[in-house]
Amino acid sequence: MKTKRKSAFKTILGFEYISVIKNKAFIISTILVVATLILTSFLPALIIGLTSSDSSDEETEKPKIAVVNKAYEKDDVIVKAITDNFNGYDVESIKSESDAQTGVKDGLYSFSIILNKPLEYNYITLTQSIYDTTTDIVDTAITSAYRTTELEKKGISAQESEKILSAYTTKSVITLGTDQTTAYISTYILVMALYIAILAYGQLVATSVVTEKSSRAMEMLITCASPSDLMFGKVIGAGLAGFTQIAVIFGVGAISLPVMLNSMPADLKSIISFPIESALFAILFFVLAFFIYAFVFAAIASLVSRIEDLSSIMSPVMFIIIFVFMAVIFGMNSGELNSPLMITISYIPFTAPIAMFARIAMSDVAAWEIIISVAIQVASVFILGKLAAAIYRVGVLLYGKPPKLGQAFKMVFSKKARS
Repeated sequence: MKTKRKSAFKTILGFEYISVIKNKAFIISTILVVATLILTSFLPALIIGLTSSDSSDEETEKPKIAVVNKAYEKDDVIVKAITDNFNGYDVESIKSESDAQTGVKDGLYSFSIILNKPLEYNYITLTQSIYDTTTDIVDTAITSAYRTTELEKKGISAQESEKILSAYTTKSVITLGTDQTTAYISTYILVMALYIAILAYGQLVATSVVTEKSSRAMEMLITCASPSDLMFGKVIGAGLAGFTQIAVIFGVGAISLPVMLNSMPADLKSIISFPIESALFAILFFVLAFFIYAFVFAAIASLVSRIEDLSSIMSPVMFIIIFVFMAVIFGMNSGELNSPLMITISYIPFTAPIAMFARIAMSDVAAWEIIISVAIQVASVFILGKLAAAIYRVGVLLYGKPPKLGQAFKMVFSKKARS
C-alpha cells in the first residue's frame, strides 16, 4: 500500500513539474527575465561606449549664461564665481538688461542673472520648474564672490581667500552594523522579486487546481491517490519547476552581474551590489514563502469550480500579501526595520518571509531571531500542508457556489469528528 502511495505521489509530482515547465507563460517569462538580465549587463558598457564616442566627435556648443554686473567695478569676479559653479556652461558678461531677457526668450541663453547689489540679483528664466535648483547654485556663486571681494578688502589675496572659502572636510564613515544606504537597492529588488514570485507561483498552483476540477479530472485522480499525495505532489512539483526557473535566472544573473558592475563607477557599484548572504537568505525565504502560500492557494482553489470565481475567494490572501509588501517598503524607506510592527510580522507565518528578509538585509538581527522565525515558518509549512490537504479532500467534490472558508473548516472538522 505504501509503495502504491509513493508511486502515486511521484507520478503526480512529475506530471505537475513537466506541466509547469512546458507552460507557455512559464517559458516566455523565463526567456524575458533572462534576456533582460543579459541586456542590462551590457547596457552600462554600451552607454559608456556611446558617450565616449560622442565626446570624441566635434564638441557641441555649450549652453550660455548671461550676467549683467551692476554690483562690482570689474566683471571678472562674478563671472569667475558663476563659471566655477556651473560646469559645462559658457558665462557671458553683457551690459543690457533687455538683451539678457531677449536672449533667454530667443534661446540664446539658458538663463540670465542681473546682479543689482553684491547680494541681490534677478534670475531670468523662460520656464520655472518646481524641481529647479539653479537659484541655489547661483546663491552659492554670488555669496562666494561677495566673500572673496570682502576678504580682498581686508588685505587677503584672491588666491588665499579662494583657498579658505573652498576648504572642505574629509570623512570616513565606520559602520559597526548594516549600512542601509548600500543595502537599500539590492534589498528592494530582492523584496520585489519575492513579492512577484509569491503571487506568480501561488496563482499558478491555484489555476492548476481549478483547471483540473473544472475538467472533472480531479474526481478520477482522487480515486487513484490520497488527497495528501495530490496536494503535496502538486505543490512540490510546481515548487521544483519554480526553483528550476530561479536557478536559471540566478545562474544568468551571477554571470551577467559582474559584467555590469565592472563597467560602472566605484560609488555606483557599491550601491547596487548584491551580497551573497542576502541572495542566500532570499532563496531560503522564497522556498518557505512558496510552500506557505502554495498550500493556501491550492486549498482555497479546491473550493471553487470555475476560474472566474478564483479572484473573489482569494481576495483575503492577496490583501495579506499586499499589506506585508507595503509595510516592508514603508519600513525600508523610513529606516525603521526594527519597529514593533516589523518585529511582530517577522514571526507571523504569512508575513515573515518578506519581513524577516528585509530586516536581515538592512538591519542587525540576532541569530536567535532568525532561527525562531525560520522554525515557525517550517512548522507552518507542515501544518498548512496537512490542513490544506483536509480542505482539498472536502473541496474537490464541491461544485456550484464556493463555500466560505469558515464553512469549509466546519466541514473539515465535522468530517474528522465522524471518522
